Order: sequence, then C-alpha cells, then structure tokens
Amino acid sequence: MIPELKAFSYNSSLKLEIAFSPPPPSEHSSTAMSSVRALQPVEEQLKLEAGVERIKVSQAVAELQRYCMQNACKDALLVGAPTGSNPFWEPRSRSLL
Repeated sequence: MIPELKAFSYNSSLKLEIAFSPPPPSEHSSTAMSSVRALQPVEEQLKLEAGVERIKVSQAVAELQRYCMQNACKDALLVGAPTGSNPFWEPRSRSLL
C-alpha cells in the first residue's frame, strides 16, 4: 500500500515540503518500504521542478517575438533558400556511358 500524502506545500524559500502519513503498524513490511522507495524519484522530481526559475507567460511571449523578429532575415522558410546552396537538394551527378 502506498503511504497517504498528508501535506504538500511550498514554503517561502521555494523549498518543497512533502509529508506522508505513516502506514498503519501492521503494514511495516517490505511492500510498504518498496512503495516508499518508489515515491522517492517523484519527490526528487518535484524538488527539481520547484527550483526552476519561472517567468510570466507575457514576458516569455515578448522574448520569443523579439527573437523571431531579429532572426527573420535568416529564416529560409520566410525568405527562401538560394537555389545554388540549398542543403536539402541532392547534388546532380552526370555519368558518362
């Protein structure tokens, strides 16, 4: 049986705090310990995600628009690729018989 999640919160320093209620005394077996071990990667992932610096969506969109506008002149889908240097065309070879 998986231990019941008792508390899940972020404190003021953005540290993740997870508290599990202990399983009933009759379940202190290898299955209870294996379920706790199975939850450890989840806990590590949550701690990792809690430490990620977040920005507002509006700021991310503005930065993405600015990047696209600055690099539009280099985008082959917008300006087209020069016919002589298109890397996706197969080189034509002429064979002599």
